[in-house]
Amino acid sequence: MNARERGIDWRCAKIAALITRIRDRVHRARPDLKVHIPVFSMTEAGSTYNSGTAWLREAGIDAKRLANIDGVVLVNAYYGYGRRSDAATNALLHGHLRHTARLHALSAPGKPSATAPPAYLFSRPRDTPPP
Repeated sequence: MNARERGIDWRCAKIAALITRIRDRVHRARPDLKVHIPVFSMTEAGSTYNSGTAWLREAGIDAKRLANIDGVVLVNAYYGYGRRSDAATNALLHGHLRHTARLHALSAPGKPSATAPPAYLFSRPRDTPPP
């Protein structure tokens, strides 16, 4: 393992420890509750749609590690579509909602997955330029 990978692993361990402490605090107050963590896609203007999980690990979010923490649920909120996007982008994003492996990308093997696709259904007057 090179220095970069060790750094990424250290970051993932720190974030997992933080989330475990949050889970423990919630559990002390209400043992029946679970901590749900929405994970959104990382997109930037002009970039391609980033729907894999490799970038998450680089950011310190190790989906496999976090999915195995009892009482923590990663909510896959990668895929949304609606009137805010052009037709081609909507078709791509809507297609992802029908792809089982992508929808379950953040769940641990044998555990149920959670998805919450955001919908961009905001309206604006027709004569107003898009944001």
